Amino acid sequence: MAASLETLVSFYVLLQFVGVDPLQAGNVVQLVLVLGLTVGWISTYMFRVSNKDMTYAQQLRDYENKVMEVSAMTCILKLSFLLNDQLIIFYYCYFGSYKLHV
Repeated sequence: MAASLETLVSFYVLLQFVGVDPLQAGNVVQLVLVLGLTVGWISTYMFRVSNKDMTYAQQLRDYENKVMEVSAMTCILKLSFLLNDQLIIFYYCYFGSYKLHV
């Protein structure tokens, strides 16, 4: 920040040295400061948008990952129940009862 302040003060002094009115020089320095900050903020915003590093995008990505994780666990549980049911049917058909014979 100190380097920026020194740069702006130097710019102000340079404008006065070349003959610009001090009030106009102050206005020009303020305009350069505001435009610089605006362009800087917009560039960081565009960088975050292009990298999908925004808060909403990150929250959506986390949500999708959790949904997929829960869906995968649900599929595994359904598959295990299906396999258990198939085993029971197999044992019933083969042995004539639900009890497993060892």
